Amino acid sequence: MTFNIGMIGASGSGKTSLMTAMFTDMKERLLANRQTTNLVRIRYEDKQTQLAIKDSKQRFESCIRLEKFIAWERSAECGTFGFNIEFGIGDKSKTFNFKIMDYPGGMLSDRDEFNRVCMPHIAKSCALFVPIDAVALMKYEEEERVGSSNASRMLERFELERVFEIVKIWAAAHKEGHDGLIFLVPIKTESYFSDNGCSECDQGDRLFALIQRVYVNRIKALCGASSIRVVYDPVDTYGCVAVNSVEWTNDPPTLKEEFSVLKNRGLSIRGGVDLFSVIVKTALEAQRKKSAQQAEKGKEEINNRGAIKKFYYYFFPDLVKQ
Repeated sequence: MTFNIGMIGASGSGKTSLMTAMFTDMKERLLANRQTTNLVRIRYEDKQTQLAIKDSKQRFESCIRLEKFIAWERSAECGTFGFNIEFGIGDKSKTFNFKIMDYPGGMLSDRDEFNRVCMPHIAKSCALFVPIDAVALMKYEEEERVGSSNASRMLERFELERVFEIVKIWAAAHKEGHDGLIFLVPIKTESYFSDNGCSECDQGDRLFALIQRVYVNRIKALCGASSIRVVYDPVDTYGCVAVNSVEWTNDPPTLKEEFSVLKNRGLSIRGGVDLFSVIVKTALEAQRKKSAQQAEKGKEEINNRGAIKKFYYYFFPDLVKQ
C-alpha cells in the first residue's frame, strides 16, 4: 500500500526538520520495543533519502552538542526532494510505502513553478502535512496581544493565504466519500508542554487555541461539507531544549530563536510516529469499510438474482429450462 503525502509550508516552517523528526521517531520507538523488533521493517527506499535524513539528524545532534542552534533553510537552488520510506509489519503482504515531497519554501510564492513541480504530487496525496513553527506562532500572538505592527508582518511570513489556497484545491479533489487527512503539526513544542520536566510552563491549551483560531477555523470553512478530517499533532523536534528568547526584526523580516540545551537529555523526539500511525489506521479502516460494502453488495446481488430466478421460473418455466 502506497501513501502519497503532500507538505505545505513557507521558508523556515520546518518541513525538513519535521521529516527528520518523524522518521527518527518512527525508527527509534518501534525498533526499541522488543515485542515489535522482529515484526517491524523500516527501510529508506533510496540512498538519497537515507543521506538526507542522516545529514539533517547530524545537524540536530551538532546543535545540541555545541549548545547552539544554527538556522538552516534550503536554498531555492536545491530543488524538490522526495522522502521515500518503506514500513512493514510482519510478512511482506503488510507493507506501507510513504512518499513525501520536500521543497525549498521560497518555491511556495512562485505560483507557476509550484503548480508545475509540486501540485501533481499534492493533488494525488491522501494526506497533507502543514508544519507550523510553534515558537514563531506563539511570538506572533504576543505581538498581536500588545497591538504591535510586527504581528501582521510575522503572519505574512507564514504565507498563510497561499497555504490555504493549496488546501482548498486539494480538498476539492477529495469529494464526499473520499477520506482525506490534514495534519496541523506544530514543531519545536518542547517549551510548551509539561512532559519535558517543567510543570509550571504548560501552555498546551494556549497553543491549541491559537492553532484553532489561525488555522483550523479557516480550513474547515474552505473544506465545507467534504469528508476532510483535521488532525492536530504537536511534535517535539528535539525534546531536550527550552526557548530562551525570540526576537523579530523587520529588515530583513527575520525571527531569531535562541534555545538552551537541557543537560543529559539527548535527542528525545515525540509525536512523529503518530502521524504515520493515524494515516495507516485510517487507510485500513477505509479498506475494511470498502470490503464490508462490497460484501453487502454481493449479498444483495445474490438475493436479487434469487428473486429474479423465481420470477422467471414462475412466468417463463420453459425459457429457464433452456
